[in-house]
Amino acid sequence: NVISIKYLSPALLWSRGLKSLNFSQNFVSDNGLESLGNVLQRMNAIWSFDLSENDVTSNGLINFLKVMNNHKSLSKLNFKNNKIFEDVGESAVIFAK
Repeated sequence: NVISIKYLSPALLWSRGLKSLNFSQNFVSDNGLESLGNVLQRMNAIWSFDLSENDVTSNGLINFLKVMNNHKSLSKLNFKNNKIFEDVGESAVIFAK
């Protein structure tokens, strides 16, 4: 799956007007999230990113947030039901900004 995301990520740059991405239930790991983050930081129109029900850990989320820290339009991130929240036991939605 990481290989698929690495090939897909650059193609997303061609979708300049894309406002929302949903990668839920796609077995995305920290490495896949890193690839997506590197592309999303250059997509100025994106405002919503759903990565719920994947394999992202706390480290992956922290690294992603560092990369996306200065993004102007991203305002909604959904990371519920990832490995981040296993110890909490509840769903969580993170709203940026």
